[in-house]
Amino acid sequence: KKLLCKSLNAFDWIQSLREKLQKEQSEVESLRKLLREREVELEATFKDVDLQKAEVARWENRVSQV
Repeated sequence: KKLLCKSLNAFDWIQSLREKLQKEQSEVESLRKLLREREVELEATFKDVDLQKAEVARWENRVSQV
């Protein structure tokens, strides 16, 4: 009977760990998705900065020609 009780306690403990793991994996996946979104935003920002730098260079070139 004690062995059965210990087995049930172990089962409950393992089940609890599985539930915690699933919750943590879900959290990690949400954070990974957020990270991917931020990386896309960052890349777009870098492209925008590069375009603005090119525009500034064009204007500086035009001003120097005048």
